[in-house]
Amino acid sequence: MEEFAKSRPLREIHIFKYPTTTAPGVLIFKLHHSLGDGFSLMGALLSFLQRADDPSLPLTFPSVQLPSHNRNGDNNNSILKILPKIFSVVSKTVSDFCWSVTKSTVVEDCKGFQ
Repeated sequence: MEEFAKSRPLREIHIFKYPTTTAPGVLIFKLHHSLGDGFSLMGALLSFLQRADDPSLPLTFPSVQLPSHNRNGDNNNSILKILPKIFSVVSKTVSDFCWSVTKSTVVEDCKGFQ
């Protein structure tokens, strides 16, 4: 909720190079809403970022290392581990979609603050 300084650009980008178990670092960005909607903000973010080694090359991100399969080729164990996550994502997506449709068609907006 902190306001941007009027003398500085309407964006802030912070890079924390502290490795975690899932990433070599973290990128946090804050952009003013006047810069655009979500789609155009992603374009703006990518245009702000340049490679340090050669700015003329396109921006690349590190690849994700997938867990290797076990030696005997049995993938059933890994599928059973992923299945609950897939079910959770699908159920949350369906729930959010239904709630959005319900809010936009059935629930009325409040007339004002009470």
